[in-house]
Amino acid sequence: MLDRFVRHVGRRRFYPRLAPLLWREPKSFSHTPQRLRPALSNAARPEPAEREWFLGRFPEVARCVIQAAERVSQHVFDFLGTGSVDWGDSIDWHQDVQIGYRWPLKFYSQVSSTASNAIAADPKIPWELSRLHHFVTLGQAYWLTDDRRWSDEFFAQWESWLASNPCPYGINWTSAMDVAIRVVNLMWGCALVADAPGWTGEQDAYLNHSLRQHGLYIEHNLEIGVWDGQVVTASHYLANIVGLLCLGLLCSELPEAARWRRAGLRALMVEIERQILPDGANYEASTSYHRLAVEFFTIAALLCRRCGVELPRRFWERLERAYEYILYCTQPDGQVPAIGDGDDGRLLILSGYPVWERNDHRYLLAIGAVLFERADFRAAVGDCPADLLWLLGREGVESFDALPLTATSVSSRAFPEVGVYVIAMIMTMPCCALERSVPMGWGGTRTMMLCRWCFP
Repeated sequence: MLDRFVRHVGRRRFYPRLAPLLWREPKSFSHTPQRLRPALSNAARPEPAEREWFLGRFPEVARCVIQAAERVSQHVFDFLGTGSVDWGDSIDWHQDVQIGYRWPLKFYSQVSSTASNAIAADPKIPWELSRLHHFVTLGQAYWLTDDRRWSDEFFAQWESWLASNPCPYGINWTSAMDVAIRVVNLMWGCALVADAPGWTGEQDAYLNHSLRQHGLYIEHNLEIGVWDGQVVTASHYLANIVGLLCLGLLCSELPEAARWRRAGLRALMVEIERQILPDGANYEASTSYHRLAVEFFTIAALLCRRCGVELPRRFWERLERAYEYILYCTQPDGQVPAIGDGDDGRLLILSGYPVWERNDHRYLLAIGAVLFERADFRAAVGDCPADLLWLLGREGVESFDALPLTATSVSSRAFPEVGVYVIAMIMTMPCCALERSVPMGWGGTRTMMLCRWCFP
């Protein structure tokens, strides 16, 4: 509360000087940096022995990972409608590459996310790049091939980012949600390159210090508000607490780790009951934000399980209902209709980077099928996605394969809390002589044999 008060009163003149004191960040702290790498790799990557099996089971996925890593190493990125853009030999992490505007390297509370009324710069472009989703792709390429050029590119880009984005200066330290997503992707990427020959003790120290800075920033910039006497939270706050929880679970050597773990676990339980309604839908009534929330809750829960932290039964029951909502919203073609606000936000992009299908949520259903042993989820997914290996290992893929693959029909279902109603229709007609495509549902089409006399 003192931190928030000082920030509000002395935002421009005093807060930049007082923040380091308020955040209680000493220049050094006693711990053993080398312990962090095994903790990351044990919790966030498949076993090395599973590599050959993966290459045999998902050869096309492996090829796509290598192709994506090749583009990333060339600094070619494609997101948020920019198209494939070459960011040059030296990435400018503060730039809207579409119009060339560059945000100044000022203290974060003094940086405006809007450039000016005359310049239509979009801060989401540097934010999205600095979420570091592509670090996971580089890590996957190294894990699949043992080719150090991918790990070398990982280290080079990470050193470039650190040099260009001192904490907490610049546009990439103005959104706590993006900071949280970045730190999760950084930890996952580091887990995949943890045994790379280019990793030195100096990088250990840099990583530990940077992870701690991310955690302190998130802790002091939680995106939570009050409206009409009620606490207001959304996906931004959910990202904040998941970032802190992941840091607390994986970085036990950090002085604040125990506090972040306790706070993250407590808030996770509160938020799943606040943001996932009793009928299973996200309270924002958006299918894309529902996907994002389920990702946050699922990855946090899987990490808890892998670190020996058991979540209460009511958490898993509410999460299963959230997966059921995805099942009923998934159309026969695998697409989920775009209802409500749209957003391409993800916590981890484990397959298909950067061209993953925005309206296909079946990778989540595959995870839910294994977690809850649901054959109906399995039937809606089809082929096993590679996301399962990255999150659950070979055992997860084999558990998915073991579920019975039987044809199941999804009946009509009401979600009254969010106001969504799914109607399953079966139309049977005799003497059909004319084939037509007719609109059904949310703008989708079904090809049906219709009688020319009934439908001239």
